[in-house]
Amino acid sequence: MIAWEGSLIKPGDSAIKYSRHLKENYDDSLRYLLWKYYHLHADIGNRDYQTYLLHQRIKDSGQLPDTSSALGKNFWKNYQRTLTHRGNGEYFNLVFPLAREMKIDYIFPTDDKTTYTRQSEAWGKFYEQMTGTAMMNKIDSSWKAYTDNEKKQLLACNGLIDVNTREFVKHTDFLQAHIADESNNEFFNQYRDIWYQRNQSIANRIIAAVKESKAERMAVFYGNIHVFPIKKFLEEKGFTVKLMDDLK
Repeated sequence: MIAWEGSLIKPGDSAIKYSRHLKENYDDSLRYLLWKYYHLHADIGNRDYQTYLLHQRIKDSGQLPDTSSALGKNFWKNYQRTLTHRGNGEYFNLVFPLAREMKIDYIFPTDDKTTYTRQSEAWGKFYEQMTGTAMMNKIDSSWKAYTDNEKKQLLACNGLIDVNTREFVKHTDFLQAHIADESNNEFFNQYRDIWYQRNQSIANRIIAAVKESKAERMAVFYGNIHVFPIKKFLEEKGFTVKLMDDLK
């Protein structure tokens, strides 16, 4: 922030400012600045959305932004890394194009991922204790069956339908959070509790996005293992949640 701005600022306020300017008068340089302030604000989802939109403009115009400054060099490095690691993922292929088509300017971030470290540590300790046991063999074989079925459904072009059935999401919840319940292992219990805390937080942010946007209906995209707990927590707060399986 000091290298780019010369002092500490409130980048969230600047992001709001340049987002408004873009609505009034489109200019690639304004979007470039918006990218910078989302980056400084650690709003990674909207920073990457701006990366996607700038990528479309770069493809269409063939013109690259100035990369001679410290900001320009950092943008270019981040831009290339984002395209390499996320350019063929669900955000660039589904979420961002849909938002662009619907002229959505801001994407509500719902997962801050702050539980990653604690969850990984708890699983690591559980794994150490269970290595070579019948429980770990059960877990490994169950996940292998899951991935084998996933590959089968993808090859049959049925993946999207398969992962959006009530039976499937119930099964993923069992694999992720309950497959080792019978072990009553303290570290697995910690792992499961942290996992549900994360999804409770996600559900709360979805609710906040609904309220702020005043939407009567909202499409929510998440990795399939998240669907069961997020759906559960939203329904507990009185929301109706429908899977694709419910929309047939």
